Amino acid sequence: MTNIEVNISSTNKLEKTIEDRSQALGLSITMKTTAAKFPGSIHWHLKKGRERGTLEITLWPSQKRCWFSMQDGRKGDWVMDAARQLKEQLEAWRA
Repeated sequence: MTNIEVNISSTNKLEKTIEDRSQALGLSITMKTTAAKFPGSIHWHLKKGRERGTLEITLWPSQKRCWFSMQDGRKGDWVMDAARQLKEQLEAWRA
């Protein structure tokens, strides 16, 4: 598994921003839940149309953390590029 940490200064309105920016990149939210290992977190699975691969995003507001995960069995050609674009946008975003 590959993890990419997103450097954030605030989690204020970040949930909506993640969803808006993901959709602007043509990604669909196929799952939104809480990651059991991270109480109070928000965890998304994102897909790009019918293309192979899943990008996972976890936002853990109480710890002021956000990161992307790419499971080895869920890789696709678009996943790393989308993670880089979203990381750049989220790190530049200010609430």
